[in-house]
Amino acid sequence: MELIILKEAWSDLWLLTKSKTANRGRDCGYLLGRKMTQAYIVQKVCLYPWEDLLQPDFFLKVEKEQKLKILGIFCLKPTTAKKKEFGQPLFGEKIFLSLGTDYQDETKIEAWTLHFDGRFFLEKVQRISLEMEANGE
Repeated sequence: MELIILKEAWSDLWLLTKSKTANRGRDCGYLLGRKMTQAYIVQKVCLYPWEDLLQPDFFLKVEKEQKLKILGIFCLKPTTAKKKEFGQPLFGEKIFLSLGTDYQDETKIEAWTLHFDGRFFLEKVQRISLEMEANGE
């Protein structure tokens, strides 16, 4: 499975990782877009408090208002606890995207897909493609 993040969504995520104020309490959100046979295509991101992201009613309301499917959740420097909370039926076959920076302030990105086989588990997404401007941003 491939994760493709389109330019506008990637720009928003990149700016969020570079923000030194880190939007206290609003460092997570939904990934919105389309799911194809072999790829998730992220067209938009929306910031929301972590607690709201996990509520089924809120999930359905956002999908209806945005007119896009929720493909998963993104978090800046997520804790292990957040990854565990993600493991619920609401997020089956959805993406968990982790964003951060390394010691050289370069953006670090990792993604997993939530699966169920008697228990929930995260499987690493092998390919992440980012649509960028010609200058690499």
